[in-house]
Amino acid sequence: MKAVQKRFGTQPRPYADHVWEWEVQTDRPVEEALAWCRANLKDAPRSETEYRDGKNSAPSFSDMMQVVCEGRYSISPIPGGYRYTVTRDYID
Repeated sequence: MKAVQKRFGTQPRPYADHVWEWEVQTDRPVEEALAWCRANLKDAPRSETEYRDGKNSAPSFSDMMQVVCEGRYSISPIPGGYRYTVTRDYID
């Protein structure tokens, strides 16, 4: 697998989330690509869906902030591989 980093954790505008993004070239299944990305690039403990569910169902503010502060990942197909993204919410 080969990864080309497109975004480097910078904010696209003031008060925006921090975003890291790679285009991963591979013919492997998404599960294998995701495991490789999480081990070799940047990891976050939750997928986008797990992040939304955890944030919305947190029993307290501190539980919700734990989910928010740890960030989330996503992976989506692109020609020749996948786009892997890690996002951390901007917290002031």
